[in-house]
Amino acid sequence: MDWRFIYFWAMSTKNFATAIITTGRMLYDRFLVTASEGNLSLREPSGRIHITAAGSCLGRLDGSDVVLIDEKGRQTAGGKKVSSEYRLHLAVYKGRPDIMAVCHAHPPHATAFGVVDCGFPKPFLPEAVLFVGEVPLVDYATPGSEELAGNLERYLERHNAFILKNHGVLTLGQNMAEAFGRMEMIENLARIAYIAKALGEIKPLGEDEIRRLEKIGKSFSSDRSADD
Repeated sequence: MDWRFIYFWAMSTKNFATAIITTGRMLYDRFLVTASEGNLSLREPSGRIHITAAGSCLGRLDGSDVVLIDEKGRQTAGGKKVSSEYRLHLAVYKGRPDIMAVCHAHPPHATAFGVVDCGFPKPFLPEAVLFVGEVPLVDYATPGSEELAGNLERYLERHNAFILKNHGVLTLGQNMAEAFGRMEMIENLARIAYIAKALGEIKPLGEDEIRRLEKIGKSFSSDRSADD
């Protein structure tokens, strides 16, 4: 089955549950999650939030594994219990009105940076600036807790990807394609950083070049908004 075709069809037709199901499959197929790790959500313009249910395997989702909650976290549809991480998603949507999709996964190389508590490297490739940005390290708190959501809030305004200490990675997007793409990109950057460290010292991009790339990235964002 061509999951990519189904995914883009789902996004174009605003079939939120199908977009979540196919994104989960792509995360699972790329080893960015295993077993019941991770959770996904999409917000409708109305404010309703489609989110994966507790204990779901993202690689084997079906319609019953996607439930609906409102902006206060009250479950309004679905027979299964909402993911325990819903507070993290609510914090994102409250703090970032521009964000419509949240992806939480455990990509192994990127997650490792949060396990050793060394922080993610400063941007060392243009793609890191253009598509991901600086990646802050969010202090640990019990998964699903108000404390973890609070730890994230201070970074939300200026960042779209986060490493959660001893937990995993969180990425945001104006749609699920963007959130998923950032998750895929951050894991690839982490793999490159791992190899580069074995060979020698990582040489980050200079501040002037980062500023130039940030301007280019803003023009990309403006073009996408115009297309929308």
